[in-house]
Amino acid sequence: MAAIRVSLAFRRASATGVYLSGLRVYAALLGNIHFPSPPFDLAELLSACEELTHAINAAKDRGRAVIETQRVKRAAVVEMLRELAAYVQFAAKNDLSKILSSGFDPASRNTTQSPLPIPEFYSIRNAGAGKLQLKVKPVKNARMYEVWYHMGDRNWRLGQLFRNTRRMILENLTPGTLYTIRIRALGGSTGASDWTDGKTHMST
Repeated sequence: MAAIRVSLAFRRASATGVYLSGLRVYAALLGNIHFPSPPFDLAELLSACEELTHAINAAKDRGRAVIETQRVKRAAVVEMLRELAAYVQFAAKNDLSKILSSGFDPASRNTTQSPLPIPEFYSIRNAGAGKLQLKVKPVKNARMYEVWYHMGDRNWRLGQLFRNTRRMILENLTPGTLYTIRIRALGGSTGASDWTDGKTHMST
């Protein structure tokens, strides 16, 4: 049986594509019983992804310094993904299902992918002190869901990543604060769907 290789296609992706790959791998490896000992703390990958997305937003101004910062932050995430890909390659022991569970793709797949639709974001309700429960319709072929919020200042922050829509609860929020929340599905041929419209709700 030919060896199943982990794809390194993320090396050629745009900064946004690298960011999305990093988020997908982070969420897939976190608590994954097949990969119990990653080469570094996965929180470091999440932190690097957050730094990259801030650099991406700053680089929209096209200044030379911020574009260079984006390049550096992108390279840092790529290097972390390369290290994790090598770990997954070794630990999966040629098991396709394990590789797919890692958030990485195998090097050769014949599965045709298409862009994901925007999730249907139905409602928000309080789910306890500092918690908001989100009701979202599942998106077929989505690998996970990315939730961002802001508190009236338009400064969007990464909230949480969810592997499915069955129990989407944002935690560690500040009671009495009004949150605007948006969601997108990760996966498909473009890496992510477009964002939902923001919905606003007060945490209690």
